[in-house]
Amino acid sequence: MIETLKHILQSVFFTIFPRKCLFCGNLLNEKENKFCSRCSELYPYPTDIDIDEFYAPLAPYITGICILGHYSYCKIPVKQFKFEENIYAGKQLANMLCEKLSKTVWIDSIDMIIPVPLHWIKQRQRGFNQSEIIARVIAKRFHKKVVADNLFRTTNNKAQHTSNQMQRYENVRGIFKVKDPLAFENKNVLIVDDIITTCSTVLECCKEIKKTNVTAIYICAIASDREII
Repeated sequence: MIETLKHILQSVFFTIFPRKCLFCGNLLNEKENKFCSRCSELYPYPTDIDIDEFYAPLAPYITGICILGHYSYCKIPVKQFKFEENIYAGKQLANMLCEKLSKTVWIDSIDMIIPVPLHWIKQRQRGFNQSEIIARVIAKRFHKKVVADNLFRTTNNKAQHTSNQMQRYENVRGIFKVKDPLAFENKNVLIVDDIITTCSTVLECCKEIKKTNVTAIYICAIASDREII
């Protein structure tokens, strides 16, 4: 009796609020959870990255990198998260990234997690820092510390997605600073971003953190706009 009532209530609820695939937005059937069958086949897929080949600008600065997947597969929830304030979608993507991170050999060695900072004006306008939300999901999963205020932006630069490759590098050149270099001394740090395209933003973060006596820098992100073979 209770199970029957529960099934009826669920049917009514999902009729009013239909469940949709997190990636493509298609309606889910009763057997599907979060993702449709097609998108489930797309994830997980090989995303082991040779940083010398795909992320050459970062190679001198980082020890490891973990990307959940290519942007073309998850652009719908990424856009909903970043521009439509859909925090649920962002946390779901972050949980998926955690599964990928759990398979790395280095996640347990991380001392602190550093979200790529927004300028305070932009963060006030948006209401949140998407990279920090991802970072806090990761921190909770792996029992790590988030340090969100030691690396900061000195300039409220224009949005990267409106610029070409060369403009992106110039747009972020030298805009990050570290308040307390001693906080990073002898630490393994994980920099968290939402999307990595030209590597320009995380590269500038790495350059600034590398000036401290940091032991190792790792990077993770929800998506890459570079094709991964």
